Amino acid sequence: MRFNVSPKPAHSGDPAARRLAPRALTALAAVPGTAFEFVCRSPEDLAEVADVVERHGTAPVWVMSEGQTPDELSLRPAALGDAVIARGWNLTTRLHVAVWGDRRGK
Repeated sequence: MRFNVSPKPAHSGDPAARRLAPRALTALAAVPGTAFEFVCRSPEDLAEVADVVERHGTAPVWVMSEGQTPDELSLRPAALGDAVIARGWNLTTRLHVAVWGDRRGK
């Protein structure tokens, strides 16, 4: 079994009560095969991710750079990469955006 859980950082605009479900995060962190993916805009978002990881044990961590166009995606991973790797987390991209852009349903 595999769960891919994607808690939303504050920049998503949703209130914390809607973005984070503490009991669910802690319970899912205890299930083998669960991975946690955070979509981040900038290195400043990583402090928020670190707080969630510390409070709920959410690991392994994958950081995906935010971007809705291939141009945006070409810039953000470089801004996040060193800080993500320094924390021992994984960095990934949004392949679906690189291939299909901002089209929904792909």
